[in-house]
Formats: sequence, C-alpha cells, structure tokens
Amino acid sequence: LSKNGGKLLKLLSEKSGAKLELQGLTLSLEGDGWPIWISSEIVKALSYGFDEKTAFKLFDDEFYLEVMNLNDVFRRKPKLITRYKARVIGEKGSAKQTLEELSDAFIAVGGDTIAIVGKFEDLQNAKEAITRLLEGHQHENVYKFLERRRFSLKRQSLGLITASKKE
Repeated sequence: LSKNGGKLLKLLSEKSGAKLELQGLTLSLEGDGWPIWISSEIVKALSYGFDEKTAFKLFDDEFYLEVMNLNDVFRRKPKLITRYKARVIGEKGSAKQTLEELSDAFIAVGGDTIAIVGKFEDLQNAKEAITRLLEGHQHENVYKFLERRRFSLKRQSLGLITASKKE
C-alpha cells in the first residue's frame, strides 16, 4: 500500500471515501459503513497477492472476495499444505491459469491460503473446482467440470435453460 509514495493508498481512500492512514505496518481506517467495509476487503485482496486492478474490481457490487484457509483443511500440516497448493498452482502456474480461464475468477495462492475474486457464480465455480483438487480429483476431470458449468451458465444467460443442476 505504501508503494509509489502511497499512491495506491491515496487512490483507495479517494475511491472509497474512507480515510486510510499507514503508520509502519499498521493501517488505520476511518469512516462509516460501506467505505470502511469495501476498503478493508480491497486491502485484504491486495494482501493476499491480487494486483490493484483485480482488487479494485471489488468496488463493483457484482464482485466478491473469498478466502480458503488451508490450515482448516489440512490441520496445520505444512507438507500437505505445500503439496496441495502445488496442485492448485500446477507446473509454471498452468493449473491456476486454466482454473482462472475456465471459471472467469481470479485466484491468488500464497502462505496458507487460496483467495478468489470474482462474480458470485464464477467465484462459486472456482471454489468448487479448487475444493475438488484438494480432495484429490484429477485436473482433467476438474477442468471438464468447469467447462460444463461454463456452458450451463452461458445457456442460462441466453435463456435456454432456467437453472443449472449441481454437478
């Protein structure tokens, strides 16, 4: 947030209407209701590794942030966390890139978390795909699941079907 002489912090403050002040490693937020909430969500997104452009999508009411804590899933076992993060990332980032492309969501993997930014349906599809990878499903099958979901959402948006069934 303090990069470029605090330009990002200033931009976030201007766009949200909240007063933000960074003192060392502490960020203080002042304001009421939505400006504080959206500022904190964007700061969280930035801290999970999303770039400014992706984090600022949260200003749009259609976008959400969700964080999956791998400590909750793997009971604080570092070797398991590392192995399953690698499954989500893939070789040279290929699995993560494919998940993002097929779900239309943005994914950040770091520390003991996997964070997702996206529109509600896209975020839910990405989360389900990641959960399936963490459960040990093969990448190919997870990608096929996302392709079916994408096709179903497209048909739904065109009015060809009324609701999609859970895969």
